[in-house]
Amino acid sequence: MSKEKSDKRDKAINAISNDPYRIIKGNPIINAKFDISAIQMKIFLHMIASIDQAKDSIPIIKITVKDFQRLTGINSNNIYAHVEKEAMKMREKRIFFSNNKITFDANLISAFVYYKDEGYFTLEIPQALHPFLLQIKENFTVLDIRNILRLDSVYAMRFYEFCKEYERFGKFRFDVEELKATLGLSARYKNYFDFKKKVIEQARKELSQNAEIYFEFQEIKNGKKVESIEFIIKKNIIINDDIQTISIIKNNDSEDSIENEEPSIVEQIFAKVKDYEITLKTVEHWVKEVPEEQILLGVEYVLKEVKSGKQIINVGGYLNQMVRNPTLFEKKTLDKAEELKKTQQKKEVQKKQDVVDKIEAKREELKIAYSNAKREVALKILQTNPGLYLLILNKLQGSLLGQMNYNSYMNYCEKKLSNESFIKYFSDDASFFAGVMNVMSSEFPDIVAVKAQFDKVANRLGVQLI
Repeated sequence: MSKEKSDKRDKAINAISNDPYRIIKGNPIINAKFDISAIQMKIFLHMIASIDQAKDSIPIIKITVKDFQRLTGINSNNIYAHVEKEAMKMREKRIFFSNNKITFDANLISAFVYYKDEGYFTLEIPQALHPFLLQIKENFTVLDIRNILRLDSVYAMRFYEFCKEYERFGKFRFDVEELKATLGLSARYKNYFDFKKKVIEQARKELSQNAEIYFEFQEIKNGKKVESIEFIIKKNIIINDDIQTISIIKNNDSEDSIENEEPSIVEQIFAKVKDYEITLKTVEHWVKEVPEEQILLGVEYVLKEVKSGKQIINVGGYLNQMVRNPTLFEKKTLDKAEELKKTQQKKEVQKKQDVVDKIEAKREELKIAYSNAKREVALKILQTNPGLYLLILNKLQGSLLGQMNYNSYMNYCEKKLSNESFIKYFSDDASFFAGVMNVMSSEFPDIVAVKAQFDKVANRLGVQLI
């Protein structure tokens, strides 16, 4: 590559790195084999969007729960537990890729820490994936994650990335078994028809309704077996260049359509029973004298027995008997009442759970607000007393836990003590923050006084503040 082209590409990468929504993905990651949920995919994309892809290393990534909620649009009273659970699952997810040049096999994330009182996560991307996310010079795809985050299924997200990767070619092809493996579905969909309906067609439908790009597809068969699929990339029409407003053009019949009137209930029932010597007049009497649902239940019961091969001498007489017998109708009514009762009970249980979840969410918010308020007071004290940190370090050595905090700071600053590094580590490390606050709370009444501002709400929510 010429120096001019290389400089242009470096500038482009820098521009993308400064865009909060556009990311670069090495194509091996797009084409890798992995099986994750939609929310896990969104977390991973958010992680990539959080790093500077023009640099040569990926630091530990910090994501606040509220930022994640705002980005994904997930509304849950217990969003904290929800995201924590998904992050734990991601730690176990494997991502694998192999071709004639490289092979990599890694977990999707190598580690995560959830700072509950602070309301944020730190996550680490495995070292093996760094070459496919940083300073990529070739074999990459640029994605605007806003196009992906509005999708509901992870398969639509994966197909969107495939479409963007091959957009300049207008099409791409997958062997069926290779596609299943890439999506982590080899064991789940043995039947091609189910795979086509629930994955491919569903992804196509979702992209056509929600993205600026989608696909149509053609099956390539060997005899009757579909061995591979060719995907043809299509553009949706965008109104006012707003990616969220997609206009799908459909061909409308120019002639006015004439709607057929729906048959009456008498005609519908008669069509079912006319072959069994039941007259239209008899059906009219049924409808006048018997509840409609009872008639339908009786007819359905008799026709089911006829279909099963049961010997019935007079089907017409049996039909008339079962239509006028309220037993089936009464049982169905009781079943409905029982189902309604169960549904109501589930709603009551859910209602109570919603209350519990709301209280838990408020507790989490209170803890974060309390922790931030204490931090603010403590930072002011440290900034106005530059030598105070030395006294605090000295006191930390007086207990086992304090000694651990002392050692962690010494490792962090490489034994080059300063008020600035002390304050920085105090702000970034939750464990060190807790240890320092424990020392300062016993010495500075202003910090203790913060608790009084939150006690009333804490008591109401049943939260023990320390």
